[in-house]
Amino acid sequence: EKLGYPVVSLTGWQAGMSTDSNYSKARIKRVVGERIHLELDKKKIVIVAGFFACVGAYEMIRLYEKEKKYPIVVKVVIILSTLLIYLSGTTIWLDLELQFLVEELPVIINLSSKVGFALLMISIAMQLSLLVFLKDFDAKDIAKSLMSSFYVGFGIACIIALRIMGVRFVLYLFLITIMTDIFAYFFGMLFGKHKMIERISPKKTWEGAIGGMLCTTLLGVVFYQI
Repeated sequence: EKLGYPVVSLTGWQAGMSTDSNYSKARIKRVVGERIHLELDKKKIVIVAGFFACVGAYEMIRLYEKEKKYPIVVKVVIILSTLLIYLSGTTIWLDLELQFLVEELPVIINLSSKVGFALLMISIAMQLSLLVFLKDFDAKDIAKSLMSSFYVGFGIACIIALRIMGVRFVLYLFLITIMTDIFAYFFGMLFGKHKMIERISPKKTWEGAIGGMLCTTLLGVVFYQI
């Protein structure tokens, strides 16, 4: 926004996306682009963030299914819960229009935080209900479900919040995340001798981790000075 490029964030359904009923391997059937075209006509950049929350939740489910297969109802609940948590995390920003209005902020938070809290409670209740209605859904499964929905939902909501604070914060987040992996990879290749946790990541080494951390710390200091 500060660079002269107005942005609007839409959820998947706001953008007109619809999928088939195969929730285990859902495919996008069609995209009604009327809302997207409307925003583009206003010279705005359209970001469909809620859709990424659903995709992220689905990928977490696929990861957990390497140990145990989940029925369709569990997958639907986890994805919907992730979307609700994402909406909960972004609710307090809906009236800010990508600006910090200090004098109005307390009023906005007071009004919208109630909605956000309600969405959060609905999400948790939906997931806890699986313990009651499904016999093969235990404490370990609910822990995975809650972790997936909170990790993905709040994670993407925080990116939206960072975008409102300024593009530089989003740039910093991705720059540090990506460069940590890159530096760790090269340091691991050149100097890696001591393995970290082989059962999780066989090729990761302490030398690579330390090298990546030190280099990105230095990079963060440089970025802060720019």
